[in-house]
Amino acid sequence: DLIPKRCREKVLELLPTNLDIKISSKRVHSEKYWKRCCEERWKGNCVKSLHGNTWKQTYFERYLQDLLETFDPKRGDDDGALRENVKASKDFVFSLKITQLLAHPDLSLIFDNLQNLSDLTLTYGVKRLRMRYNRALFGMKLSDAESLSRCLKTSQMLCRLSLPSNLIDDDLLEILISGLSANDTITHLDLSNNK
Repeated sequence: DLIPKRCREKVLELLPTNLDIKISSKRVHSEKYWKRCCEERWKGNCVKSLHGNTWKQTYFERYLQDLLETFDPKRGDDDGALRENVKASKDFVFSLKITQLLAHPDLSLIFDNLQNLSDLTLTYGVKRLRMRYNRALFGMKLSDAESLSRCLKTSQMLCRLSLPSNLIDDDLLEILISGLSANDTITHLDLSNNK
């Protein structure tokens, strides 16, 4: 912000698109820069209108989605680094669409740090397994339902919750209902393709 306006455009053109988001989230506000980041990272496969019509929000929602979908502590991924990235994204993430969740993290990581989150789609499982199919990799576990239920009780912003294809049965639904009954913000619930 302290860079003179006549120099700002040139500095933004020179900034690398792979800056640490803990730095860039607070200091870079240019939509041109965030558009360039989106186009370079996802090869133009970004739809700004699905992410609040801002490139910065688009970048952070897609970045966090990728981070959560590929996070695997068994592979040595660091919980602390994930938490720091989630915290750095907190002001810019309003919607998350997680289509695969390899790990089964405590969802308070998401709910406690993303106070603006109003739309969450969450599917536990793995895409593109090919010959490594393992039935245990799919579906919500009891601990996941308990974690989500606790988070739903305290959530103040979540309006839309989609939990498709999670193998949710009566027992898991009973746990989820205890959190949903204490929540008064959710207006859309999608439990499609479950048991």
